[in-house]
Amino acid sequence: MRKPQVFIFGYYGWKNTGDDAMIHAILQELCALTDRAEFAVLSLVPVVIPPQARGRVRFIKPSPVKVFWEILQSSVLVIGGGTHIFDYGIKRRAAKILSRILLLVLFARVSGKRVYILGNGIGPLTTAWGKTLAKLICRLADYISVRDRESYRILERWGFTDKARLAFDPSVLIEPSPEIHGGLPEGDKRISGISLSPVFEIYYNHREKDCQLVEKIAKPVNQWLKQNPRGEAWLFVFKGKSKDDDVQITQLLQERLQPPEQVKLIGYDPDPAKTLARLAQCHAFIGMRYHSCLFAYLNGVPLLIIDYHPKCRALAEEIELSEPAVISLPEILNGQFQERWNNLLDSPKDFRANLPVEIARQRAMEGIQGVKIP
Repeated sequence: MRKPQVFIFGYYGWKNTGDDAMIHAILQELCALTDRAEFAVLSLVPVVIPPQARGRVRFIKPSPVKVFWEILQSSVLVIGGGTHIFDYGIKRRAAKILSRILLLVLFARVSGKRVYILGNGIGPLTTAWGKTLAKLICRLADYISVRDRESYRILERWGFTDKARLAFDPSVLIEPSPEIHGGLPEGDKRISGISLSPVFEIYYNHREKDCQLVEKIAKPVNQWLKQNPRGEAWLFVFKGKSKDDDVQITQLLQERLQPPEQVKLIGYDPDPAKTLARLAQCHAFIGMRYHSCLFAYLNGVPLLIIDYHPKCRALAEEIELSEPAVISLPEILNGQFQERWNNLLDSPKDFRANLPVEIARQRAMEGIQGVKIP
């Protein structure tokens, strides 16, 4: 008999650690559900996959013809997380993303395929057309697992709770790589991790504000480095050189920090388990990228989230962070980062998440287990 075919759609292969982690975890759990299915993953380039998925995965380069062909050949279409269903930021871009997903889901349903939306964040949705497209996508899906309560509340308002589950982001299911030494470094060395993203350029075409953001963050970090010769700032690139990457803004921050011997740039690594292990060595972490914050949470690292998108506050709610552990972009630009940075270093217990990691992992696992493969 022909083995069941599963087609997984997402923005994979673009050097995004968060996307790398999500597809790794989704494949890990789907392979545990069935030992017969084979998987086709839409990805610009092959990505690191779990050992149990080797020999069962094909990577499909983005192409409309290939995508529709794979849907026809499969019995299941999976829309993998994270945030695909939204109208935030540049409206033309959001409309294009929503329309593309609706077209794929509609084609899959007309072709008699089952559709699963896994580990997604839904929203923000502020326009009439955004809400209409998003609601149609969710109505057509057979099953939806969302990673935060705000997304689930949207599905509640739409009346879709009969096929929805409040789960968690799938990336919490990966384990740190044993090849990288984890845990805190020996001695009195203090490491502060930072992950930035050019959000003003991405969402508002306003690059100059990204530069202002870097200056506001660099000043107190420089003061700390000067006062702490054993202190180090590790700058993590969670999206490598590609569209909307973090490379340039991270290098800009690196140039602003002194002395250079106390600053280390951690470049993008295609294996998310290695990045997870490296981040474990930090004593404190300031994160912008959603998954950089999630990795800090997984490692129990005191965390200050830079709230550039509603999903950041949704994550803070899920992992039960206190209000002072989240700082908005306007607050940083208005000069309030210094105080919050000092609080993070002086009172790290106030910046620790309260949700046990085991509960988050159980929720993520249950979310994926809702998939039924023929």
